[in-house]
Amino acid sequence: MKERTDKFRKIFWGSDIGYGTFTIDKNNNGSQKQKGKAITNKAYPEDQLWEDHLKGIGAGLGIIPINADSKCQWGCLDIDEYRTSGLDKKKLVLKIEELKLPLIVFRSKSGGAHVFCFCKEFISARLMKIKITSYAAILEIGSKVDKTFPVQETILTNKGHVGSFLNLPYFNEEEGSRYAYKEDGEAATLEEFFKLYEKKVLSKEEFNRTVKVTKIKNPYAEAPPCLIALRKGVHEGGRNDALINFAIFYKKAYLEFGIDENTKQHYTWQELTRKGNRLYMKPPLEEKIVETVINSVEKTEYRYMCQIPVLKNVCQSDICITRQYGIGEQLATGTIGEIMEYGQDRYLVEINTNPKKELLIEGETLMYKIPFYNETMKQASVWLPEMSGINFKKMMVKKFHERTYSKEYVEEANEDLVFIKYFDQYIKKQSAYTDKTNLLEYKRPHFNPDRKSLSFNLDSFEDFLVEKRIKMKRVDLVLKVQRILKAKKDKGKINEKSCVSWKIQNYEIAKENLVIEGEYTDEDKKEITYEKDQS
Repeated sequence: MKERTDKFRKIFWGSDIGYGTFTIDKNNNGSQKQKGKAITNKAYPEDQLWEDHLKGIGAGLGIIPINADSKCQWGCLDIDEYRTSGLDKKKLVLKIEELKLPLIVFRSKSGGAHVFCFCKEFISARLMKIKITSYAAILEIGSKVDKTFPVQETILTNKGHVGSFLNLPYFNEEEGSRYAYKEDGEAATLEEFFKLYEKKVLSKEEFNRTVKVTKIKNPYAEAPPCLIALRKGVHEGGRNDALINFAIFYKKAYLEFGIDENTKQHYTWQELTRKGNRLYMKPPLEEKIVETVINSVEKTEYRYMCQIPVLKNVCQSDICITRQYGIGEQLATGTIGEIMEYGQDRYLVEINTNPKKELLIEGETLMYKIPFYNETMKQASVWLPEMSGINFKKMMVKKFHERTYSKEYVEEANEDLVFIKYFDQYIKKQSAYTDKTNLLEYKRPHFNPDRKSLSFNLDSFEDFLVEKRIKMKRVDLVLKVQRILKAKKDKGKINEKSCVSWKIQNYEIAKENLVIEGEYTDEDKKEITYEKDQS
């Protein structure tokens, strides 16, 4: 056991002035990030901690990769995908192997992934961050990375800094769930990890080499399966229909085909259509017919013609619906119906299922694909077919400009009127006084009957909202006071003392909310008449 512990410690060794521990909360939900108690200890990570970690005794050990000299011997991409299981870790491992990258993937305590790069020697933490980040870009997982370790590039020991720790793998190494993945994507024992480490660890010279990856991309990877099948050849009787559908695909996906070596520009979908005719039509269609197809597709937003024989014979709709350039987009376009505006920042969106359903959403949700898809599942229990974010936005902009307006909308739903109602309640509670000293000394509203102006203290109004448990940021409150109440800040004086208030001109006040100087009792207030303010 000691030999294995020593080997494990040597591989993951980092700071000698600090380490971390993490104790998992027993009440964790498996679908959530593992919660627990994390502690950073400013002390040397003793040998016993490493041994206990592998045995699963006590709290798991976390190591700070960067040492007091701002160097490290490993870096890690922390990917938290436990919420959606959106990361296929086996697929990631196989991609790493295909690209021959010196990386090892581990399952994290939360079910996400830790992608490690190991070095035989300690090197600059800054260079390690650059290197590990470049691997994220190559693997196209940058958007999924939660943190990059080392988190810090330098450690200021004179200020008591130690750095951020990462929970180590192989806690309870024989039965635990934090393990490395072998090159085939299967779980690795600790001994198998040691062998994998020897294959992947970099010397300092290897680490300093520029990462060069020749990426071979299949431009048809996200194409409808029927078109992939038709690349074997389309014979007379189906060539025109087939070429139209190839043109529809090329129009959507031309950027996938990269740069034309002759023109040094991106291939155009028109040129790809001509090329597709030469390669896949047996024999190729006449040039005149090809140009007619191109002109037709250019002028009209065609959909894939799934029911025509040449496509139907090789159709795989269950796969096609998952492809970026497949039928998912046109199915989604048909499933998402008309938009109806209902009041301020509220929209009703039809979902064309059987029976039809409706979503009630805010404008921000309407604008972005992922929040909209989430709300569709949440409110209507409908799984929308896949489509690109760009095409989703184009579709929704068109539907938004063609939106109708609900006849059922009532004015009371307007947020501005709700705010006015809160202000009226404030005036009713506080009452407004014709004596200005109430505004100065007690922050009570002041009403000038002569000018029909109302002055109030903003802090007093804000306190009222807090009492009613109405949460509103100060900046939003000021904006609403200006925009909705049409109030202006007034820096005046009362009895030679400075008094800052907000004034509303032409304010209509209810008689029962007004207290005239010298007339304060409820009985007197019943007989109130509007008298001129002599102040």
